[in-house]
Amino acid sequence: MGQFSWLDSLDQKTAIRLGDTAYILIPEQFADEIRAYIPYSDFDGKRIKTDGYDCYGHFGSADAYDVVAITNRHCVKKLTKSNFVSKEKADDWASGMSAKEYEKKYGEETLRNLGIDLYFSDLCDFPLKITHDSNAVYEDPRCLPSPNDPDQGC
Repeated sequence: MGQFSWLDSLDQKTAIRLGDTAYILIPEQFADEIRAYIPYSDFDGKRIKTDGYDCYGHFGSADAYDVVAITNRHCVKKLTKSNFVSKEKADDWASGMSAKEYEKKYGEETLRNLGIDLYFSDLCDFPLKITHDSNAVYEDPRCLPSPNDPDQGC
């Protein structure tokens, strides 16, 4: 897998690069579900922190695409085609299975793969927002969806 990066949600110009301290912003209504999946040390209820971005989508103990799958579970039924996940697996996720149960049943990468499908489908109601700002919150209107870095890699 190649390395990848996004642009900062606040300025849409600054890349999130290797070694950066950065945060995935979490919509308030998903805080409990994210908390059940991510250790407290990485999640403060509003954002997931990494002290050194690895350029593989990992923020602390969370994967950015897992977050997309969790926060956009309700959009799974809109996927007409999945590159990575069978209809059965997508239906199980849409039914409300917890992230831990889902990964136990289908394997660790399955939730991530579903998140990748959602992310690139443009069907997400809650797009990925990543920033360097430790005080930013998802609901701030200045925080826009983080686009892919046009100079992909770290």
